[in-house]
Amino acid sequence: MIERREGSISDALGELTAAAAEPADDAATLADRILSSAVSDTGDDACLVAIRIL
Repeated sequence: MIERREGSISDALGELTAAAAEPADDAATLADRILSSAVSDTGDDACLVAIRIL
């Protein structure tokens, strides 16, 4: 989700941070939003672990 062949790591981290910054009703909604904004140029699988701390 972060590393891309043609882009800088800083740009990719900025995009991830922007996708995660908006509030969501629950962790699943936030995780879905982050995954839907992820772009892969490698065809590799990706996973995301979301943890809600109360």
